[in-house]
Amino acid sequence: MITLPAAYLEHARTIFADIDGILGQARHCLDPLEASSPFRTDGPEVPSVISQALRDQGLSLRETMATLLRESGISPMATHRSSLAAARAMLEHAILLADGLSPENWHAATALTDVAQQDARRWATLVFSALQDMTSQLDGAVAYPPVSLPVAISTDSADRLLARLDDIARHHQLRHMQRRLALVARRRGAGLRIAVAGRCGVGKSSLINYLIGKPVLPAGPLPTTCVPVCLRHGTRAQGEVRFADAASQRIDGARLAEFATTQANPGNRRHVVSIDMDLPSAAIPPDVTWIDMPPLADDGSAIARYDFLDELLACHLVVVAANATVPVWEVEAELIQRLCKAGVRVLVLLTKADLLEEDRLRVHERCQSWLWQTTGVRAPVGMAAVKGPLSRQCDDWRDAILHPAIAKLRDAEPETDTLALYELRMEMLWELQRRARLLAHASDDEALSPLIASSLALVDALRRQAPEHTEHTEQLVGHAVRIAAHNAVGLTMTDGPVLDLTDLLSDTANALVSSEAMTWWKRLLALRAEISLLIVRGADEAWRWSVASTALPTPPPAPRFDCSGTLPATILPRPQMAEIGRWMASHAIARKLLAHGAVESLREQIADYLPRLEDWRSRYLEQLCTALNSERSEAVGRSPASFRQTLALRLSSDIAFLGGTPDSAI
Repeated sequence: MITLPAAYLEHARTIFADIDGILGQARHCLDPLEASSPFRTDGPEVPSVISQALRDQGLSLRETMATLLRESGISPMATHRSSLAAARAMLEHAILLADGLSPENWHAATALTDVAQQDARRWATLVFSALQDMTSQLDGAVAYPPVSLPVAISTDSADRLLARLDDIARHHQLRHMQRRLALVARRRGAGLRIAVAGRCGVGKSSLINYLIGKPVLPAGPLPTTCVPVCLRHGTRAQGEVRFADAASQRIDGARLAEFATTQANPGNRRHVVSIDMDLPSAAIPPDVTWIDMPPLADDGSAIARYDFLDELLACHLVVVAANATVPVWEVEAELIQRLCKAGVRVLVLLTKADLLEEDRLRVHERCQSWLWQTTGVRAPVGMAAVKGPLSRQCDDWRDAILHPAIAKLRDAEPETDTLALYELRMEMLWELQRRARLLAHASDDEALSPLIASSLALVDALRRQAPEHTEHTEQLVGHAVRIAAHNAVGLTMTDGPVLDLTDLLSDTANALVSSEAMTWWKRLLALRAEISLLIVRGADEAWRWSVASTALPTPPPAPRFDCSGTLPATILPRPQMAEIGRWMASHAIARKLLAHGAVESLREQIADYLPRLEDWRSRYLEQLCTALNSERSEAVGRSPASFRQTLALRLSSDIAFLGGTPDSAI
């Protein structure tokens, strides 16, 4: 029962409003993710850990004040202006300050010389023009309706909205939006996807095996996962392997290591994209899919070069496993930042706790502090080991942190989808508004033709890089013979008077030639990406965003090379290691291989394969040239006036849709 008089409540309402405004400014100042200013500060900065704690306490205080007012029957004052009004007021104040840079407003005792006045006008013009441009951006934003706040929408409405957003992104060539929409679509239709990521040797596979109660994934000192392996509940242990050429193969659980580990599939020479395994395990709920990810690299660009980042971004929850014995977790911190920015829930687990020589609590606190300082993210940090007496800590982490996080994700999944769609609508609306303003003030200058000409020059330069077939065949054969001979030295320790190198030679040749084909495929992919970037930049300058940069053909998989079972039996006498040593034995085996008929057969097969590889490469380059010439012809033949009118109508229609409510707009 509130006994305070009305006058006091109104007084408290005013004070609470002032405190709330101050706390809002303080929260902005304490934000660790804010970009630093080029101007120096007048004292030390607040440590990230204390900054996060102060921000949380300030938010709690603001909620407490609002609760007190609601209990008294009084609504809080509207102290916060809209972002548009606040930004406008700040820019108007900044413009008044910038006007003071003009020499006409200089009233000090020291007069400015003519040269100094010119410099002062230049300074004032630079600052004033930048502020005027920012004000113009705000003026353009006023003409558009505000986007409706996110509300819970039905599943059918969300699916229709997702399809409409995808159509808008494809029509306007918003490639980054298309990628994010694809991630949202994958996240919506696959239940809960939980991945375990980390560097090599941290125990990712062992952790999943422990959590599901079965040693399904290859684990140990040597096995390293080279492709994503998805584990889900099923009636029998079987799986499906998907390849880069869209082919697939059914396997049983016993053959998983054959495709998933670097020992059996070095360099992913089988071109496996992913593996889906069904397991009859009660520890895997029907709506949960566990994903064992390939390891991250240890260098500073590990995340930028990680080939499976999209797989992680499509997950609902990622367990980042880190070695507790390593004092620095820079790679893990960068990954956590990327995941949190994409809206993925993150848990951190320090593994190999049984190998720690220092106090575990101190290591746990150091890791927590490190993450706060480097990412500004408060991710739950656990510590465990999957072997020995400390495996009980893994059970505690599973029961106290993992299972509650999964339950929370189940409850929040519809809200998460609604928020993701809302954010995509907002960003898409802003981009289309920017294009509409640019279209209203742009000229009809054509900027695509010179860029397409540059792209064709890039294609021609890559076409001239093709090596001569005969010379390249000899290089590959010689390299295969040297590697096979070097590896054959290890076979001399076995019993028997002869060496059977048939499988060793064919496996070595397959790996080398497949690596050559993969190198060319990546070159073509990089060429396509570079050309797409050039065209997108030109399209933005010439307001021709409908240029089908993403319609550039993607290089198909290279033709396969496989000489297994086709080479003659390669039986050589065993060299005497004790007499000539390993180096001389390797050279002796290489000389005998070169004189053997199997090498001649290998030479013929490689000589027959390289023209097929060159034909595959030339056909793709011709497709690329055809697509570029077609786009140039279409851009040149298009009427600028009619095209601009059509584009303006489509932009207006899509902006109106994105600014409405989802259910009423669909």
